[in-house]
Amino acid sequence: MKIRAFKFVPPALVAALGLASASGCNTMKTVHVPKLHWPWAAKPVPAPPNANQVAWEGIDGAAAVEFPQWWARNTLIIDMTGASGAGSVRMHAKASMGWPKRIALRLRPGSVARIEVQADQRVVTPIVGSGAQSIEIALAPSVYSARTETIALSWFATP
Repeated sequence: MKIRAFKFVPPALVAALGLASASGCNTMKTVHVPKLHWPWAAKPVPAPPNANQVAWEGIDGAAAVEFPQWWARNTLIIDMTGASGAGSVRMHAKASMGWPKRIALRLRPGSVARIEVQADQRVVTPIVGSGAQSIEIALAPSVYSARTETIALSWFATP
């Protein structure tokens, strides 16, 4: 008899563990389990480091709005996604660094209708479309030169 009882214990034990684990699956969805990162796995992409290439100044005594800036290869990206409505600001190159070879403005369509850049040349660019994805507008090399003292940025609200 003892031998027969041991034959039924392992299947019963397996069935009980299976039912316990199946009923526990619903509660596991709400429990936060930290993601393991192995030392040899690919590291997450870090955020781009902030650059300090451009100094900001308000126009006509207005408070200066400072936009984040960072490098993407050899292009200085000025993040204007936080700009909405209308406003203007002047940019000055740091004396020791000078103007970068390439400048791009990152904007979010729908929050700004058009942007005006005034340096050696005046450029007015309409921002068409809407959506959550931002767009980058690269300034042409003829808009500013190494001798340009200030670049004025103006953005205008959607009509």
